[in-house]
Amino acid sequence: MFDFSDHHARLSALAGRPLFFIGGTAKSGTTWLQLLLDAHPEISCRGEGHFFDALGPMLAEAVDQYSARITWKNETIFKEMQGYPRFPVEGGLYLLTSAALLMLEAQGAGRDAAILGERTPDNIRCLPLIGLVLPRAKIIHMVRDGRDCAVSAWFHNQRVTPDWTRREFPTLDSHLEKYAAAWAQENAEALAFAAQRPEAYCRVRYEDLLADTAGELARLCRFLGASDAAATLDEACRRAAFETMSRGRPPGQEDRASFFRKGQAGDWKNHLSPAQEALFLEKTGGVMARLGYLGSGAQPPGP
Repeated sequence: MFDFSDHHARLSALAGRPLFFIGGTAKSGTTWLQLLLDAHPEISCRGEGHFFDALGPMLAEAVDQYSARITWKNETIFKEMQGYPRFPVEGGLYLLTSAALLMLEAQGAGRDAAILGERTPDNIRCLPLIGLVLPRAKIIHMVRDGRDCAVSAWFHNQRVTPDWTRREFPTLDSHLEKYAAAWAQENAEALAFAAQRPEAYCRVRYEDLLADTAGELARLCRFLGASDAAATLDEACRRAAFETMSRGRPPGQEDRASFFRKGQAGDWKNHLSPAQEALFLEKTGGVMARLGYLGSGAQPPGP
């Protein structure tokens, strides 16, 4: 039986618990990070909830439609009387926060995890909103060399939505141009959030996670307030290893039919021509440099 007071009390308590959200431009490695963290006994991390990029706009649209109906009534039928108030902006934020907390509560059911997290790549576009509705929540920004992201997204789209991909991106160049713009904008916005809320923000690079998985996982656990005991981290790394998730296939051995295609850094060199790399850097060079991806002799084009 529905009990508002009980629900409200539970969600209020949940809002005070350690919460975090993972975001990163598509194909940055957010799924791997989710699996690593979820393998920790103190952490529940699932994906993809799409609270802020999908549910939020849907709720806002419903509230707008409701308010439009109230306004029409007030301006036509009840124009000679005091009409009913429109739905308050804070009320819409309350609905979104409550919905997100309800889903996090459902996610954590059956697990004795003190820390709850959710991974949606598109969270990277919603960091100010997350900071507004859940100001205590922490943000993990997953970063990967944009050239590798673009190549991985190209193959991912061909596997998942081949007809749409052929229609929208008939060539790799057309895909690169649009993806590069999104990669640069999303990561620049995340860096701006980091400058404003450094205490709530942690960045992890895919390449660093590959090179020292246990070390990077330990750093993230300390950021979240979870144990960084070596045995715990080793088990999490084993459970979320590429070989485990791909059912025995080692990193670097490609399977384009699998979500876990290759698990390797630098694969862009096998697929992008110098002209295509230049096209990508033209649109992303400044952000690529800020994130440390132009240190091997390459320089961002232009001033």
